[in-house]
Amino acid sequence: MTGDELALEACISRNTLYQIENRQENVRLDTVGAVARALKVDPCAFFLRDEIAFPTPGRIDNLRRTVATNIREIREVREISQNRMTDDLGLAKGYLGVIERNAPNLTLDLLDWIASYLKVQMEDLLVPRD
Repeated sequence: MTGDELALEACISRNTLYQIENRQENVRLDTVGAVARALKVDPCAFFLRDEIAFPTPGRIDNLRRTVATNIREIREVREISQNRMTDDLGLAKGYLGVIERNAPNLTLDLLDWIASYLKVQMEDLLVPRD
C-alpha cells in the first residue's frame, strides 16, 4: 500500500502521514486507530515488541475505553488519588476524570507522560488487561 493509498484509506492527509512517519506529529489516539484500521492491524502493534493476534474491530474501536480503564486501574492499584495525580502532572482540575472516563482523543505525548508518571510502559495503557 502506498502512502497516498494509506492516507486515503485512513482518512488522514498525506502530510499527517508524512509527519507520523518522521516522528514530527504528536499523534492522537483516533489517528492511531484510523491507521490501524486501514492497515488491518491491531493498534497495539505499533507499540508492542511481541507479536499479537489479528485485531478485532472491538480492539480498534475501544482503544480509548481501554486506555481510560487502564489509567484508572493502574492509578488505583498504586493508591494515587485523582487530585494528587492531577496536581503532580499539572493538569486542569477535573481533566483526569475526563481521561479516565473515555480518554478523549489524547496525544501520544500525553499518554507517554501519564505512563511515565505511573511507572509503566505506554503499551501497558494500550493493551486490554485480562
